[in-house]
Amino acid sequence: MKHFLSLREQFEEILPLFLSPPFSHAKWLNTLSYLENSGARKIARCEHPQNVSREMLKHAAEEFRHAFYLKQQISTKLGLSLPTYHPDLLWGGVATLRYLDRLETSLCRFVDPRSVYFLVTYAIELRASEVYPVYQTLLSQNKSPVSVRSILLEEKGHLEEMGAQIAALGIDESIVASVCEIEGVLCRKWLKRLKL
Repeated sequence: MKHFLSLREQFEEILPLFLSPPFSHAKWLNTLSYLENSGARKIARCEHPQNVSREMLKHAAEEFRHAFYLKQQISTKLGLSLPTYHPDLLWGGVATLRYLDRLETSLCRFVDPRSVYFLVTYAIELRASEVYPVYQTLLSQNKSPVSVRSILLEEKGHLEEMGAQIAALGIDESIVASVCEIEGVLCRKWLKRLKL
């Protein structure tokens, strides 16, 4: 029987390949920065023109800050410059650029539009809670000057907030599970693109 690696195991397998040489590592930081920035922009687009909660503002601000922090480490810690999110400067190229859009589009087919923001964000925060610890462990083991510890703590808080919002909206757990399953399928496809 063929053994299929869990997504965490796949990240543990692939991330060490990105840590050297420095340009490869810089592309990984740029990839994470793009995904954080993309998430922040999606949050901003979901805001009501007047009725914007403090939590939503905080979440968007933190995601934008994560994107900046990751981008800044490319220059301050690795001494390189990747000024844009051009596909050639991201692991996964176009697949990375379209990741969140594909997830959102997949959900719009069967989820109430008002719930899409919370469900997409929950699925992504769940994935971040898996990726960032693996990445930080590798950084520590390799004595890298790069660190994502500060992001780890905030992502954990975001996940808890989204879980509470989903519960408050009364979204059925089976829908949440389906959304996470869809994101898992997309993530496996994305990981294949990262290996190319």
